[in-house]
Amino acid sequence: MKRADKHWETYGKEDPYYWVTTQEKFKGDISESEKLDTFFNEADQYREKLFQIIRNRLDKNFNPKRVLDYGCGVGRILIPMAKHCEEAVGTDISQPMLDKAELHAEELGYKHVKLALSDDSLSRIEGKFDFIHSIYVFQHIPIQRGMIILERLLRRLNPGGVAMIQMTYSNDMSKHRQFLDWMKMNFPLFLELNNLIHLRKPDTPIMEMHNYPMNRVEELLHKMDIAHKYTRYTKDGPFRGVMLFIQVSSNEEQYVTLPEIP
Repeated sequence: MKRADKHWETYGKEDPYYWVTTQEKFKGDISESEKLDTFFNEADQYREKLFQIIRNRLDKNFNPKRVLDYGCGVGRILIPMAKHCEEAVGTDISQPMLDKAELHAEELGYKHVKLALSDDSLSRIEGKFDFIHSIYVFQHIPIQRGMIILERLLRRLNPGGVAMIQMTYSNDMSKHRQFLDWMKMNFPLFLELNNLIHLRKPDTPIMEMHNYPMNRVEELLHKMDIAHKYTRYTKDGPFRGVMLFIQVSSNEEQYVTLPEIP
């Protein structure tokens, strides 16, 4: 199991609702509390805004029947999407988080929700999709690995299908802070000491953050059957990122033809 995967396995066992949002109000086990309704209702509002952006910018008739949430965690986005499609598939590297997602789907009677443990080849995921979603996931995956996964995900889109992939590309952290994070990722004893100083369990893993070179992302999209792309910028603390709304071509006309320069 890769380092990042091990970390998310730990997050899934300890405070899974917090780690998929990093919001203090969702710390602890909220599965039996009123906070759970807020947890999913806020996600449904996000889903509605997301779908509206796609209808406004890419496809006015967007109404996906089969959707995939890559890095679904406990199902925060997956469960609301299931209300509006015929089949909702969620995948994650953390089995404890998938177990929570399965429990919530069963409680709501959503038999059309399918869950699969993730791997880099997407071997447990079948077929293609009208919509593929991933937020706050790629930023935790090392770049070389993430680029391979991104291409494999996009190849799972139906003609005319849409993906929304969020990733970070830079941060505003000082050189000192970046050096400390590098030390924590590469020297376990340093991480343990830092955890003790901050009154955390010694084996609490660091949440990896990776900044993707957008020129490589654009090059990949250009090589594939991408008809349209719309970008929204994000900022979460010091981390700057993008939400890439990507639509696969539904015909052979992939590129815009420029007129001859007079």
